[in-house]
Amino acid sequence: MNIKRYSRQTSYRNLTKKDQKTLLKSKVAIIGLGAIGTAVAELLTRAGIGTITLIDRDFIEKTNLQRQLLYDEKDIGKLKTDTAKEKLQAINSDTTIESKACDINHTNIQKIVEDKNLIIDCTDNMETRFLINDCSMKHSTPWIYTAAAGSKGVTMNIIPKENPCFRCIFSETPKSVLESCETVGILNSASAAIGAFAAVEAIKILTKKRHSKTLTYIDVWNQHIDRIEIKKRKGCPSCNGTYEFLERKKETLRITHSGKEAYHIVPAKPKNLDLTKLFKKMEENGKCSVFGPVLHFKDDSTEFSIFKDGRATIKNIKTKEEAKKLYERFVGN
Repeated sequence: MNIKRYSRQTSYRNLTKKDQKTLLKSKVAIIGLGAIGTAVAELLTRAGIGTITLIDRDFIEKTNLQRQLLYDEKDIGKLKTDTAKEKLQAINSDTTIESKACDINHTNIQKIVEDKNLIIDCTDNMETRFLINDCSMKHSTPWIYTAAAGSKGVTMNIIPKENPCFRCIFSETPKSVLESCETVGILNSASAAIGAFAAVEAIKILTKKRHSKTLTYIDVWNQHIDRIEIKKRKGCPSCNGTYEFLERKKETLRITHSGKEAYHIVPAKPKNLDLTKLFKKMEENGKCSVFGPVLHFKDDSTEFSIFKDGRATIKNIKTKEEAKKLYERFVGN
């Protein structure tokens, strides 16, 4: 490794060559490769993080291209993890890029992040964030919370035993629908800005510099920043060693709402589907295509993407029951 590559970074007054060597030995997990995730991943790859593990369950869609910076039109239909890995590895051969195309859940998260120095949440759902928080608190692994929608974004560093955790802010999963890219849209500058904030905080945490301890909100449209002091919540389960999201019992089939008339389905145990056989079965009912470990299906009313391990995303469908019925029709239960 040639440390001269990072000379412009180490010339900055708050970072030394020793810090750069620390970064080159660091291991970071980025969960979610959407708008914020791709921004963070590229910035940290260029900054010389030693190992970056990319985790995402989805494939690239045309509507992603407006804000998800690593992808282009030729990538539509491909897995985000594989595509991001290829592009990031081409940017910096010093960095080891690992990719895991999977759904993060209570059965696999500890294994995936067990040796990491930092976890960066770039997901779009609260349940996964609670799960990351439990894993972080149990293993004393720092993590960074990020989110963006509309012109706004939010981020917070969560350092176990040092500052309040995520459940100190949110005691339970909100029952109301939170703002999302689908409900309020998103400016690509909002997600890019939060990605930049998170990347800087990641470097600070990894090199043990003074870092932010506030919940930070930004609004790029109005060029406004708010910093909110958070206090530890008395009785917080995670802070007191009870990890309710991490230690839950296995579910038989998890079906979650993932957008307007869209559902994501995850089987309790990963499958090993024969996509060639499934292709032949489904092409009789609509248009089919296969990109690596994912099969895409589309008919006059529904879009259905099935992964080799049994995960599926179904769009243009109104109820959880209809989604389950369609899944069982083609994949089984």
